[in-house]
Amino acid sequence: GETGIHGGSASFTSNGQDPPRSTSWGITLSPKFGYFVADSVQLRLTALYDYYQEDQQGYQAVDNAFSFLFGPAYFFDQGTHIFPFMGFGLGYTLSTFETRENAGDTPETFTFIGFSGEAYAGMRYLFGEYTFMDLSLPYLLDFLKDSENGNNKKTNGTGLLKLGIGIRF
Repeated sequence: GETGIHGGSASFTSNGQDPPRSTSWGITLSPKFGYFVADSVQLRLTALYDYYQEDQQGYQAVDNAFSFLFGPAYFFDQGTHIFPFMGFGLGYTLSTFETRENAGDTPETFTFIGFSGEAYAGMRYLFGEYTFMDLSLPYLLDFLKDSENGNNKKTNGTGLLKLGIGIRF
């Protein structure tokens, strides 16, 4: 089979408002590694890191999340340089959430663990033998519980249009 860094994305967000004098920013990194087990079927491992911070008049919240997902992707061979694809992944997420009511306070920290699922569809354009570009619409859903007592629950769902560049070897 053929292996390589099959896509991925990196993003940065920033927002500021006055009033109430609040700022937020975040970064997401999401490389995808794949191995073709058949002509049109690829097994993928996705690693995801997400960081988000919000500050508002002394209050601060920080969220760190790490996810690993594994699953198949199917590529529809059109006989051209353009390949529609779709797939899904299932995996595990670890998320820590910290809050401070005032600057200098000791943070209150919650750790969440649980399962994640991802479904996606998109188009791959081959530039040459070893480079390509993916345009995809993924949807990621996390089902997390507080690791301390299981009473606190957190469900996240995100869907964004992503553009990624990849290399195969």
